[in-house]
Amino acid sequence: MALRKINYLLISCLSCSVLISIKSVNCELEIGECWSQPCLNGATCRDTVGAYVCACAPGFLGARCELDVGQCASRPCLHGGLCVDAGNRYSCDCSGSGYTGTHCETLAPPCWSEPCHNNATCEDSGDNYTCHCLPGYAGAQCESHVHQCASSPCQAGGQCVELEPFGRLAGLPPSFRHPGAPGYVCTCPPGFTGIHCEEDIDECSSHPCQNGGTCENLPGGYTCRCPLDGPSGTFYGGRDCSDVLLGCAHHPCLHQGTCVPHLRDGRHGFRCLCPPGHAGPVCEAVTTLAFSGHGFLRVASGPAAAPARGQACHVALRFQTDRPDALLLFRGDGDASVKLELLGGRLHLSARVRDGPGVLLSVPRDTSDGEWHAVEVAFAETVTLSLTGGACEEGCLAQAPSPFAGGRATCAFRSSFLGGFPAGTTSVALLGADDVPPAPPFEGCLQDVTIDGHRVTLESVSPGWSLNVGAGCARRGPCHGQPCGGRGRCAHLEPGRPCDCDPPHAGPGCLAGRFCRQSRLPATVCGNEQRNLTCYNGGNCTELPAGPACLCGEGFAGERCEEDVDECASGPCLHGGRCRDLRGRFQCLCGAAFAGERCELDLAGHLLPDDVLTATGSLTLVSLLLILLLAVAAAVAAANKRATQGSYSPSRQEREGSRVEMWSLVPPPALERLV
Repeated sequence: MALRKINYLLISCLSCSVLISIKSVNCELEIGECWSQPCLNGATCRDTVGAYVCACAPGFLGARCELDVGQCASRPCLHGGLCVDAGNRYSCDCSGSGYTGTHCETLAPPCWSEPCHNNATCEDSGDNYTCHCLPGYAGAQCESHVHQCASSPCQAGGQCVELEPFGRLAGLPPSFRHPGAPGYVCTCPPGFTGIHCEEDIDECSSHPCQNGGTCENLPGGYTCRCPLDGPSGTFYGGRDCSDVLLGCAHHPCLHQGTCVPHLRDGRHGFRCLCPPGHAGPVCEAVTTLAFSGHGFLRVASGPAAAPARGQACHVALRFQTDRPDALLLFRGDGDASVKLELLGGRLHLSARVRDGPGVLLSVPRDTSDGEWHAVEVAFAETVTLSLTGGACEEGCLAQAPSPFAGGRATCAFRSSFLGGFPAGTTSVALLGADDVPPAPPFEGCLQDVTIDGHRVTLESVSPGWSLNVGAGCARRGPCHGQPCGGRGRCAHLEPGRPCDCDPPHAGPGCLAGRFCRQSRLPATVCGNEQRNLTCYNGGNCTELPAGPACLCGEGFAGERCEEDVDECASGPCLHGGRCRDLRGRFQCLCGAAFAGERCELDLAGHLLPDDVLTATGSLTLVSLLLILLLAVAAAVAAANKRATQGSYSPSRQEREGSRVEMWSLVPPPALERLV
């Protein structure tokens, strides 16, 4: 029996192909099959009862893992990851799968794959992403290059240069950095800076102007306004006011024209600023025209005189007259007309087309005052009438839509008439029987007349095209020489009546009026055949070496002593006193609480203070009544004395005091007025 057990054990051991040491006769001990390391290729051996099991490494198979079948055979990479066999190991390439990890098992963020191009910034947003492109690029992944110079971003004439995506440009500013820069660069012209050349460099900061010149900064440069050195009369010019200008050294401008020198291309020259009434390079041409009687002046016009396209037909002139009704200008042909005239002293412009609507413009200001007034008329889409001078010192304007449809230009009229028409010709004959006759002929002076840019002078008028028109103007306004003599204001209310007189003065020169005594002193006459003088208001006519002259008495002035000096002009009366002008002096009519020559005494504050009134009580009232009685008695005595002085003597009145007129009231004594 024992022998059979041993033989069975031997047979079993031979089948295991290992060396077994028999320790027990009865086989009660377990044998370790992994002791001999039967598993190959890094497999793990696991011992079992009477056997072993090999756990193969990836890529191997067999009882002992002796078969090499590849690392990727088991498809270890998930979610479409690419398995890469590397001998006895592998790796998973998760690119494009949207996952990460050893086996592509973890969901990756959207920006993990770097989907944005051209250095754009990727921003995760849930299961999606957003690409923030650098300037010059566009598209969902910033894959498109944008031509930014197409929008002309550079200002002030700067040149736009596109940037290459991965290059550098020669001549860029030293501070330029390509990463993060826009897709273009602006090359700025001199005088400008900034990303888009939007900043104007202030060239005046270096104070380039010399000799007191004022610097004015300009886009891309500067200009110097050079002064006139008053004491020496030296002009400075040039770019920086450093050159002495010699163009006006010989005073070339005539008729008090202002000479302005200049320096151009190294050559000295000048320009004359002519006063009103003169024109030409040296103000040699007289542009003032005097109209007398039934005068007129015709100016030829036509298509050749039409202005350039887009410009308005234009008429400008200055006039001086004391006539309330007068024709200034007429332009017309058989179909249309334009009239500029004075009606009731007001400026009127009428423009009309036959069988069509007309336009009537007016300026409600009196212009028949003998002073100069400037008028401008422009014809375009609208008709514009402007007046300057007199009551329109700042300019008066009237406008209306033009009646000339179809772009008709008024400067295409065949003729223009200034001041009136030739004998037997009126605007009715020129335009048609339905037209309203114009105002009477103009009497006065016209100056600086320009029609469609052409200046009108007597030299420019054809012979026989004018009548009773002369060069220059000797007319003076009705207020010249102070015709009202200080007894009123020259207002030119109507022709022949220029003065608005103060009562009781009246008449053309405020010399007439009703007075209780003679108000005008005798007039004296002296002189010779060359010069005769009449001295008014007691003026003494005296022969001097230069000729006869009037020596005025106190209170009068002027060449003929015709001006009554206003002693109240300085406001001498105080505390609201009313000043009355007398000859050579003034008189203050004071209020109830003031007295004195200038109303300078405060009776309530000095003569009768509140504390005195309170203390004296009824005694004060009695004193006031007594003073009142004394004052009445003094007034009666003075009146009786005046009544017995006899007849009027001019010489004695002049010695004893000034004239007393009917409207002159003697103010009561101060204390009497206090009550």
